[in-house]
Amino acid sequence: MGSKADSLSSLCKLLSDSTLVFVQRVTAEKLNITEEAMSQKLGELQRLLPNLLQKMTVMGPDLLAQLSADPSQLAGKLLQLKIIFPEADTSRMVSNQISMS
Repeated sequence: MGSKADSLSSLCKLLSDSTLVFVQRVTAEKLNITEEAMSQKLGELQRLLPNLLQKMTVMGPDLLAQLSADPSQLAGKLLQLKIIFPEADTSRMVSNQISMS
């Protein structure tokens, strides 16, 4: 039974990875940038919002493009949140809000 569970887990990871690649490609097209540049933007986005990675595949390219278009603007907004809520996990706050949208 363990091998079926491992196979299912591997399949889910493969589908998730494939979906992320597809969303990344479509988002790059929306921003009119290369996939390499999009990959860099996603890296910046992941550093700013580490809790967001698991939600990227379900967010859709429009929202992902909006969030990753200007990482410095996003960083400024996160800093404002941190000033208002110094003890809060701002990454989780924003990631949870996005998942409710």
